[in-house]
Amino acid sequence: MLKYKVTKLLLMSTVILLSACASMAAKKSNEQGKERILNKASFFLQCDKSSIKLKCINNSMVNDLMCSEFGITGCDSKAIYTKIGKTWIMTSSKKLI
Repeated sequence: MLKYKVTKLLLMSTVILLSACASMAAKKSNEQGKERILNKASFFLQCDKSSIKLKCINNSMVNDLMCSEFGITGCDSKAIYTKIGKTWIMTSSKKLI
């Protein structure tokens, strides 16, 4: 009986640990994505990074904590950046004026 309880406890601990790692990886991926998108959007829109706002508009089908598309607004424009492979690609843009 004790062996069963120890095995169950180890299994539960492993699941919790793996969940925490996946969550941290998703957060890191989202932050890196935001920084890359800000660099690209700032260059494309000729706009200061501080003037650009980002919003996750779609999550990954593989990991619901990871953003697969960000919408950006700033400097009278808006655009959508989609993660394709390991990079972020502008898939839509519009001038607001």
